Amino acid sequence: MIARRLLPWVALVLTAPFGWMACSTLLGIEEPELRAPPPVADTGVPPEEAGCVPATWPEPPTSEDTADADVSFIVALRSVGLSTDPPNPVTGFDLDGWCTCPAPEACKPRDPDAGRHCDEPNGQDLSLNRDVLKVITQSPSFSPDRLNADMTKGKYGILAEVRGYNGGLDDRVVEVSVFLSSGTTSDAGPSWDGGDPWDLDPSSLASDGGPPASRFVDTSAYVRGGVLVASKLGGVKLVLGTGPESIELLLSQAVMTAKIVKRPSGYALENGVIAGRWPTRNILTAIAPLNAPFLGVPLCSDSAKVAYNYAKLTVCNAADLSSNPSRDKDRGADCDALSFALQFAAEPASFGVLRVKPVPDGGCTGWVDDCNKP
Repeated sequence: MIARRLLPWVALVLTAPFGWMACSTLLGIEEPELRAPPPVADTGVPPEEAGCVPATWPEPPTSEDTADADVSFIVALRSVGLSTDPPNPVTGFDLDGWCTCPAPEACKPRDPDAGRHCDEPNGQDLSLNRDVLKVITQSPSFSPDRLNADMTKGKYGILAEVRGYNGGLDDRVVEVSVFLSSGTTSDAGPSWDGGDPWDLDPSSLASDGGPPASRFVDTSAYVRGGVLVASKLGGVKLVLGTGPESIELLLSQAVMTAKIVKRPSGYALENGVIAGRWPTRNILTAIAPLNAPFLGVPLCSDSAKVAYNYAKLTVCNAADLSSNPSRDKDRGADCDALSFALQFAAEPASFGVLRVKPVPDGGCTGWVDDCNKP
């Protein structure tokens, strides 16, 4: 089990930079054997026959409410959650259609002798949240609490625009777009009353001219039972944090769901989930600028090489999905992505102006790595 493999890592993290500097450099101890019990046999049992009811997003409605409304609204994420721990654990979805354990994995793991990447009880794929997040958060550059504090203060943001909504409980086709925001226009921060303009990060726009149009859009999203579903966003970029404390999530698949709530100030989204696949190559690029604990230098620095290599091993061994969803059923692709989910709540907002907000890269410009590289 991956979780069992990670226990020695978490213990080491508490005493040295990612637990690696003290053990491998100061004491001369070789890296621990990070193996779990042998893999479970491939039963080939379909999820429903294995007693698992996959956690999936709602299907499109077969009919829709008759309404004259043609509603468009914009929301800004006010809070995000990443942890699988109580009291508000992130849940996620079954992204690959398999309830791994007892069913087989949907891809070929990097180390076939290291054990299976077992899903949550209803097949939810949460490898990054469960097995890697606690390691990443040991970096002083990445703090979930600070991510939420800065988002609430309007220092950065993630926006969603819904267009063509009929205002009812069921709507067979709406359009959902995701935008990155450089933060609120006002230095005073957002009031969260629906009138806050949020400046747009040009990197998320499809073009410079005309009304804002996102690169990340699902033109066949829908609403069922009051729940918004955008399951065809494809690849999407999210940025959590600001400045050197930010991390970029470049996903190869993203699904977003949320309950639509009408308020006096406009439409809001509650009980939101964004789930997807984060390719290992993109994760390694994203964590490279983060500071190694106690060293005060980015992981991409030569002096943090031991720390980076251990972080890389953590990421690569936790890969539980193919970055290409179309390869899930044949189970022939390499596991080169980690499943991921975040929960969110979003409040009414409006678009501000275009504003570039430079993000320091910690001297890691052009940093590229891959799990297949030594």
